Order: sequence, then structure tokens, then C-alpha cells
Amino acid sequence: MIAQVMHLLQKKNIFMSEGRKNEFPQQTGSKIIYVASPYAGDVEQNLAFAKAACRDVIAQGHTPIAVHLLYPQFLDDNSPVEREIGLQLGRNILRCCDELWAYGGRISTGMQVEIAAAQAMGIPVQYVPELQQDQCHSIQME
Repeated sequence: MIAQVMHLLQKKNIFMSEGRKNEFPQQTGSKIIYVASPYAGDVEQNLAFAKAACRDVIAQGHTPIAVHLLYPQFLDDNSPVEREIGLQLGRNILRCCDELWAYGGRISTGMQVEIAAAQAMGIPVQYVPELQQDQCHSIQME
């Protein structure tokens, strides 16, 4: 199914054939950032943190992708099979990103997998150990 979606996106010229750079109109210097942050554990707090991380990316002029804000809505993270499907789907999305930013002082098991995948794909990884929630409240377009 993912191959079909990527084929349709390529057919419509949304992604170039190499599958990493996009052709959407962007601000100069804008990048597609894969946001990695903890999910399991205190899920409610971790989701709030992931949202703040996305706002941080936007505030810096980039486009965030946080698959852990999407896939748990229809995949069961407590099911090993569905969790692995979610991780695989995330790696498919990661291929289309310019960078991975790992947020938080704790690198979870899922984040370790995402970071290793990014490194194997040659995608730069940036660590953001602390995020102040108040840094992300004001987002402005240039």
C-alpha cells in the first residue's frame, strides 16, 4: 500500500524520483524535519511534548513530520505486529525527510530505531535535549 501511495505522489510530481527531496514551494532554507520524541510511558505528556516539538520546528521555518502523532490513531502500539508496522511506515516517511531531530533528554527504543535508520540513509540527525514549552507558542509566517 505504501508503494502505491508513493507511486501516486511521484506520478503527481509531489516527490522527485530519488524520494528524499520534495517539490513543494517552500521558504528559502525550509526543510522537511522528521520529529523523533518518546511516545510510550506517559503517553499524554509525551504527545504534548511531541506537539511542542513540532511547533518548535515550525517556529524555525521548517515543516515537521511526527509519525507518532499519526499512526497511534489507527495502529495499536501495544500490539508487537502493529507497532512494527508503524515503525516501518515511519521509515518510509523518513526517506522523504531532509533531517531527523531527536527531541528530549531520553532516547527511547523507538527513537533509537529511527535514529539508526536515518544514519543508515545518510539523513542528518540533530539532537534537541531540552525544549521549553514557552518557546513554541508564537508561530509566525514570513
